[in-house]
Amino acid sequence: MPEVRGLSALTVGELIKLLDAEVLTKYQRSEALVENLTVGAMTADAALSRFRKSSNKAVITGGDRTDIQLAALETSTTCLILTGNLRPSPLVIKQAEEFGIAVLLVRTNTMETIEQIEKFFGKTRLGQTTKLKQFQTLMDTHLDKERLYQSIGLKI
Repeated sequence: MPEVRGLSALTVGELIKLLDAEVLTKYQRSEALVENLTVGAMTADAALSRFRKSSNKAVITGGDRTDIQLAALETSTTCLILTGNLRPSPLVIKQAEEFGIAVLLVRTNTMETIEQIEKFFGKTRLGQTTKLKQFQTLMDTHLDKERLYQSIGLKI
């Protein structure tokens, strides 16, 4: 079966809980899926180029990196995770709210934050409706049920 990134994704709500994050925006989509993680620790131009290569992502960067945060908001970003307990510019909050992007503030540094997320990222949990639909489609498309039943001795 093919890999479906959405099945291994974390939700924004799971990230909030996992990181004990403070949500800085009026964000109502805690079930939104984060399929990719990107660290913003480079120049804004390099970051923008990199951010454009993945969608449905969380961008992890320092709370003082306004340039990186604004670059992330120009691409398909699901949430910003700002590290070091450094509050962002009001411009970042305003723009994130206009685009419906969650901004999460965490106390840990960037490396610690990445390590926390990596412990859970990629472990499939099917508790979300979106994931269940993706899983059902995957099974309907790629599973040879007749062959499976025969291999375990069941008659159809």
